[in-house]
Amino acid sequence: MELAKRIPSDYRVNEIDTKYVLRRAAADVLPEEWAKRPKLGFPTPIRHWLREEEFYNEVRKAFASDYAAEFFDTDKLVQILDDNYTKKLDYGRQIWTAYIFLVWYKRFFIDETPLSSEAFVA
Repeated sequence: MELAKRIPSDYRVNEIDTKYVLRRAAADVLPEEWAKRPKLGFPTPIRHWLREEEFYNEVRKAFASDYAAEFFDTDKLVQILDDNYTKKLDYGRQIWTAYIFLVWYKRFFIDETPLSSEAFVA
């Protein structure tokens, strides 16, 4: 990490490339088509996770919670989750967004576990 911090930003990202230095280093050891390929996203198997009983139950618990009711129509959330689980409709991305919001809200506003100062050190 310390080495990465010392690399000037125009070597890390420039107008043409993301991860410029990494791509230059990789060019010597990887095939050219790998070193020059476009940046790819990191796909997650959300659809699959939401149709596994254990994760479905965890999300359902959050969607039916009192704190979810502060922001959402919880009956509608649970219905969307159920429709997704039974493969009637695909609401994976929307469910994931609402769920992650609720996890974040619970962590920082309900559980109120303070973060250590190290969490903010760059």
